[in-house]
Amino acid sequence: METMECIEQSHKSLKSPTSPKFYPKQIMDFVAFLITNIIRILKYAILARVLLSWVQVNPHGRIVSGIHDITEPILKFFRNLLPRTGMMDFSPILAFLALDFLQMGIIQILATL
Repeated sequence: METMECIEQSHKSLKSPTSPKFYPKQIMDFVAFLITNIIRILKYAILARVLLSWVQVNPHGRIVSGIHDITEPILKFFRNLLPRTGMMDFSPILAFLALDFLQMGIIQILATL
């Protein structure tokens, strides 16, 4: 009988009220936080690329090539949607708008869950 009592006591101690619990709202808040920050980083990278296009920099530098690698897939997608406008590239503007709408939409969806 003593061993059964010990097992029951140890089982009760595992269910202590101080053990961490994860609630769906906390998980959704964390997902919203991640999405918001990923989109924010993408927008900063696009802004940096636009600003770097106005000055003469080494395109083979680590930072510049990293920014290019991050932003090129997004900007290329929007460049293919827009008609050619000569020297002007409006894909960063469209990318900013799309990222804003995406962020608002995902946050709204997560808020309703």
